[in-house]
Amino acid sequence: MDNPEPSTSSDDAGQDVVPVYTHLNPRRQNFAFCYKMMNHIQAYWTPNVYKKLIKTCQFFFSKHKIILIEKTLFIFDEITSWDPDLDDDGEMEVWYFDPGEKVLFAEREIKNSIDVTNYKVWITGEFGWYSMDNISTFMPCVYGWNLKELALRDQTLTVHEFKIMASEKLTKLKLVNTKITASDGTELSLEDIFAVVPKIEELTYRPPSTPYTFNGKKVTAMPAMKHLTGLMLYNVRDGFDLRSFGRFYNRLLRLKWCAMKLDMNATSAFKRKLKRAAKNWLPDHDNTTDYCTFMHCTGWYLDGKNRYDGCQFALYG
Repeated sequence: MDNPEPSTSSDDAGQDVVPVYTHLNPRRQNFAFCYKMMNHIQAYWTPNVYKKLIKTCQFFFSKHKIILIEKTLFIFDEITSWDPDLDDDGEMEVWYFDPGEKVLFAEREIKNSIDVTNYKVWITGEFGWYSMDNISTFMPCVYGWNLKELALRDQTLTVHEFKIMASEKLTKLKLVNTKITASDGTELSLEDIFAVVPKIEELTYRPPSTPYTFNGKKVTAMPAMKHLTGLMLYNVRDGFDLRSFGRFYNRLLRLKWCAMKLDMNATSAFKRKLKRAAKNWLPDHDNTTDYCTFMHCTGWYLDGKNRYDGCQFALYG
């Protein structure tokens, strides 16, 4: 594309016109952009760098055909699959993906569809997959993942696929009925997931059909989780190793809140054990327990003091 003519300036004496170049009106370069330099840039570029390059040099987009998606992106297969836990602050972009036609299209404007057989997408910011189709059908269409928030529901994927999506910038993770498998096919435990995302700040975890425990040996080998500030665990029931979880909990020096929702099959005896354990996890706490509601369930609430100033523990169900 030809650059626009530069604006000019002159004085009353009729002197030669002097071009005035600006960011919006740049000077055309008269030297070659060598391929070695291009390849070096491509090896280390970020989404922001790519965004600037495709505006200044036609080569990069014509060669890679990558479409950068910077908005919050949630993918569904139909509108009835909406997740009531999602907060739409006006920035959320709802899209749908057709794995057969390989087409990604927006909810409101189907003309904005992306044919992912010819183009790939580079996703940044927040991403959620709420389609019943497996996300493995979509991953080959993605050039890169630079996510801060990731949500997956009703999925089965390998740990390799999960690591591709869980970049170092990931701060919030939500896994709902999602199974992550190792290379031998075994399911990753909650402790294994923590090891994959040691810098996570908030985690919401609802396990698949198999009840989960907390393994003492794995807790010892786990990273310190120095950045974790919020933890929400669903479907906690008998068999959950309270002592091992307590050791893990006491290492979370930046944790601001922790909440557990009991499984419907959890026994009253386990609930009493969990209450006693929570008071040991939060030794400097308010002696009064307040009842609150969450997802139409009555809850038990504990507010920490002193060393755990501001830390909160809640039990629902």
